[in-house]
Amino acid sequence: MIYRVLSVEPDPAPAADCLSRQQLFGRPVQVCVVHHPAQAVAHLLHQTHDVLLVDGHWSVDELLALVPVSAGAVPLLMVSEHALDKAPSAQAGGYADHLVQDGQGRWLQRLPGLVEDALKRARLHRSLRHELHRRHQHHQRLEAHQHALSSLEAARRRQDLLLKSLAQAQSRFIANASPQQVLTGLLESLLEATESDHGFMAEVVLHAKGARRIGLRALADRTGRVPSEHERGLEHRLGRAMDNPTSLLGMVVRRGESVISNALPEDDWRALPWLPEWHRPFQSFLGLPVLLNGQVVGLVGLANKPGGYRNEDAERLSPLLTALAQMAAAWRSQAARAKAERALQLTLSNINQGLLCINHDGRVEFFNDRVVTLLGLNRRLLKKSRRPVRDQPGHSSLLGPDAPGTFWLQTPAHRTLEIQVQVLPDGCSVRTYTDVTDYMQVQQALKAGEQRHREMADQLQTILEAIPDLLYEFDEHGSILYIGKGHPGLLGGGLDSLGRITVRELLPPEAAAEVEAAIAEASLCGASVGHQYRLDLPDGTRWYELSMTRREPRPGQPPRFVMLSRDITQRRLIDERIQHMAYHDALTNLPNRRLMQDRLARALKSAKRLHQHGALLFIDLDNFKDFNDTLGHDQGDELLQRVAVRLRGCVRDADTVARLGGDEFLLMIEGLGADAAEAAAQADQVARKVLTSLRQPYELAGREHSSTPSIGVALFGQSNDTVEDLLKRADLAMYRAKVEGRNTVSFFDPELQAKAMRRAELEADMRVAMREEQWLLYFQPVVDEFGHVLGAEALVRWHHPQRGMVSPAVFIPVAEQSGMILAIGQWVLRQACACLAEWARHDRLRHWTLSVNVSAREFRQPDFVDRVREEVLRAGVAPYRLKLEVTESMFMHDADEIAERMSALRAFGIRFSLDDFGTGYSSLGYLKRLPLDEIKIDQSFVRDVLDDEDDAAIVRAVLTLANTLGLSVVAEGVEQPAQQDFLARHGCRAFQGFLFGRPISVSEASSYAASLPVSTSVTLQ
Repeated sequence: MIYRVLSVEPDPAPAADCLSRQQLFGRPVQVCVVHHPAQAVAHLLHQTHDVLLVDGHWSVDELLALVPVSAGAVPLLMVSEHALDKAPSAQAGGYADHLVQDGQGRWLQRLPGLVEDALKRARLHRSLRHELHRRHQHHQRLEAHQHALSSLEAARRRQDLLLKSLAQAQSRFIANASPQQVLTGLLESLLEATESDHGFMAEVVLHAKGARRIGLRALADRTGRVPSEHERGLEHRLGRAMDNPTSLLGMVVRRGESVISNALPEDDWRALPWLPEWHRPFQSFLGLPVLLNGQVVGLVGLANKPGGYRNEDAERLSPLLTALAQMAAAWRSQAARAKAERALQLTLSNINQGLLCINHDGRVEFFNDRVVTLLGLNRRLLKKSRRPVRDQPGHSSLLGPDAPGTFWLQTPAHRTLEIQVQVLPDGCSVRTYTDVTDYMQVQQALKAGEQRHREMADQLQTILEAIPDLLYEFDEHGSILYIGKGHPGLLGGGLDSLGRITVRELLPPEAAAEVEAAIAEASLCGASVGHQYRLDLPDGTRWYELSMTRREPRPGQPPRFVMLSRDITQRRLIDERIQHMAYHDALTNLPNRRLMQDRLARALKSAKRLHQHGALLFIDLDNFKDFNDTLGHDQGDELLQRVAVRLRGCVRDADTVARLGGDEFLLMIEGLGADAAEAAAQADQVARKVLTSLRQPYELAGREHSSTPSIGVALFGQSNDTVEDLLKRADLAMYRAKVEGRNTVSFFDPELQAKAMRRAELEADMRVAMREEQWLLYFQPVVDEFGHVLGAEALVRWHHPQRGMVSPAVFIPVAEQSGMILAIGQWVLRQACACLAEWARHDRLRHWTLSVNVSAREFRQPDFVDRVREEVLRAGVAPYRLKLEVTESMFMHDADEIAERMSALRAFGIRFSLDDFGTGYSSLGYLKRLPLDEIKIDQSFVRDVLDDEDDAAIVRAVLTLANTLGLSVVAEGVEQPAQQDFLARHGCRAFQGFLFGRPISVSEASSYAASLPVSTSVTLQ
C-alpha cells in the first residue's frame, strides 16, 4: 500500500520532491504535483488522495474551495513568512495544520512529521465520529426498548430452544455420535431459534503453505428444500471464498469476529459459493467464528432472518460457539490420539526386532509379528490364552531368564538370538529378541581375514622394498605420512629427517600443486595417473610422473593416498624434441603445414561457435626463385629466416605464423569481431602492416637486397568452411595479387573488400564530423493518456555535407567500435542539458523531462559520474529533469560497478529508464537491485500487440510487473490509436511514437508545444 499525496505548489516543487523520497508510517509515497488550485480540483474529482498539500500564496477563497472536494484527504497548508494571516482562516475552513516556510529549508525536515501527525489526527477524528454515531444508535435502541418488550418472551423461548438443542447436542457428543449427526441436529434447532431460513456449519483447517480451507459439516434449509450432494461437497469453493478478504466468509476468518450484513447487494449474495444459480436472494447474513485458543477453527453462517440480524443475536449465540469450540477441541484431540496409536502400532509391528511384553501374572500383554517368526510361537495361543505363557508346552525354553540383562539363545532352527530383558517397577517385563546369526558369522570371517591380511601385508612390504621408484603416503590434507626406501636422497633426506610435514613444505609450489591435484582426483575417482612435476636438483632439472591411489579408510578414519613417483627426465626430453620436429619447420622454427592445419581447424570451430570472424593471410615472396638461383641457397635460406622474424613481429602472440614450404607463409588471425566489414577492415590493416614490413631491404652477406610479397586474404567464421576450402581461397586471393602486379594485398571476396573500404571512408568522415560538429539534436515527444506532453527523448542526427542525413543505424555501430561514441555521447549530454536550460524559460516547456541514451562503453568510463554532474551543474538545470536511458546488455558484465554508479547519479537527482525492456537479458533481479524509475516497452512488442497474443501477453506482464515494483512505463513505437487504447486499458500511462509526431529538431520545440494542450502536471515517483 502507498500513500498518495497531491501537492499544489508552484515550480519548483521542493515539498513534493521531499515527500517523494520519504516513507509515511513505513510505506512509500506517490506524489502528484499541480500548480494551481483549479488543476487540483480536477485531480480530486477523478482520483482519491490521502493527503492534500497546498502552498499558501493563493487567496483564502481559492484555498477553501479545495476542502469540499478533497474526498477525505487531509488538507495541509504551507504558508510563507509573509502570509501567516491566512493560516487561521484556512484551519477554520477545514485545513489540518500549517507549516511556516523558512529560507534555509529546515521546514522540509519537519514536513514528513507534520504530514504523519495530520494523518493521525484525521484517523482519530474519524474514530470519534464513529463512536458518536454508535452511541447515537445505542440511544435510539434504548428509546425503542419499550417497543421490544412484547418480543422479549419470544426471544426467551428461542433462547430456551437454543439451550435445549445445545443440551441435546452435548448429549449426542457424550454418546459418541459422529460430528455430522451432532452438528446437523444443532443447526436445525439453531435456525428455528433465530428464525433464519438458511444455515451452515463448517470446520476451518490449515493446508500446505499456510492456506486455509473449509470443510462443510452441516447444511440446513427451513424453506423445505433438501440440500443437494453438489452443495454438500463445496470445500474447495468455500476455501476460495474464505481466502478472499473482502468476502463475508473471508472477513469472519481473518478478523475472528462476527460479521453482520442486512443489506446484501446482488453481487455479494451471488458470491456465496454454496448457492445454486436459481436460489432466491439473501436479504441478511450473520457469520460467527468458532475460536479455539485464539484461532478460528470453525464457522457458523445464518441467513434471511426477518428484520435482519443484530449484535445481540451474535451475543446470544456465544454459549453455542463456546460449546462448539470445546467439541472441536475434543474431536481434534481424539483424532490426534487415534493417529498416534495407529502410528505406534504400525512402528512396533514393522521393527526388525521381536517384542514381547509379559505382565506380572506371566500372561502376554503385547507381541509383534517379528517375535512370532523368530521364536516360532503359536500366534493364536498368545492372543487367546489366559494361562501364563511359561505354562504352555515348549514356550518356557524359548523365553529365556526372567532376570534383567542380556542373554543368548540358540533356536531349534539353528539361529542365534540376543535377548534383552527389562523388568518394570510393576513387575512386568519387556523382552526384545534380535537375530545376530549373521553378525556372529561375520565375526568369525573377520578373524580369518585378519590372519590373511597379516600374511599379505608381509608380502606387500617385501614388494615395496624392491620397487626403485619413490613411494609416498599422504593424508587428505597433503601431509606426508610415509616415504618408501626407493630413492629418498632425491629429496635431501629420509622420513626421519623430514618429520611430519605437508607436500607444500616438501616440494616447490608447481610440483606441490600437481600432487594436490592428483590427491583430489584420486579422492573422487579412486586413482589418478598422468600428472607430472619438475624438481630443480643439484645435478639439474628432473621430471617425475606420479600415479596416485586412494586407500579405502577404516570406518571413522580419514582416507589415505599412496603415490609412486618415477623419473622420466630422459623420456620427456626425447618426446619434446620429437614433438617439436613433427610440428615445426626446421629452417625457420615456425609451425609447419601439419600444425597450421590443426590450429586452423580449431580456429574454424571456435569462430563459428562464438560468432566471430578470423582471417587467413597467404604470403608468397615475389621472384624468390630468381633470388635463390642468383645468390645461392644459403642466402635464400637466410632470407626466409629474416622473413619469419619480421612476420612474428607484425602479429600478436595469440596469432599463428607458419611456413608451408619454399617461399610460402601463412598468417592466421583470430578474434576479429562478429561484424564482417569490421573483420575485413582489421585484416586489411594487418596485411598492410606485413606488406610494409617485408618491403624493407634485407642485409645479406654485407649487401642490401629487396624482396616484396604478394598477400592473399580470406575471411572465415560464419560459413561451413573446411581447412582445405579456406587454404584454396587464400591461395586464389594470393594469385590475384600476383596478377594485379605483385607487391600488393588482395581479398578473396571483392565485395567484402569494398565494404571494408567504405567503412574506412565512413570512419574518416565521422572524424571530420567530430571536428566540425556536424551533429544535430532532435527529440521525440512522450505523452500521457490525455495527449499531454510529459517530456521527450533526445536523438542524435548527422548531416553530412555530401551524403545528406545519415541514419543512426549506419554511424552509431561504427562509433561504438571505433570509440568515437564517447565524444558523441558527451556532445549529446551537453546539448541536452543546454536544451533543458532553454526550456526552463518557457512556461509550456519548463516541466518537460529529456531522456538521453547512454552506451555501455560510456557508462564504464571511470569519470562518467563526474562528467554528468559537471554538465548538469554547468547548465544550471534541475537534475530530475534529466533522464538517462540504459539497456539490459549493460548489466551482463560488472553489474555491481554499474549499480554503484547509477546509485551515485540517482542520489544526485538523475533518473533512470531501462530501454528496450524484454529484448535482452530481462533479469528480474536487476529490476529489484538497480535504482530504476521507468522501463520502456520495446516497439517490437507494441507493433504486433493487436495481432500477436504472445506480444499482448508480454505487454500485460510487463505492465503488471512495473506496477508491482512501483515503476513508470513508456510504450515505444505507438503508431495506431488502437494500440494506445490497448496499452491504456491495461495500465500504461505514457506513450511514444509516430502517432504523436515524428522526431523534430530542438529549435522547433516552442512551436510544437504551442500546437498541443501541454499539461504542467508532473508525477514524481
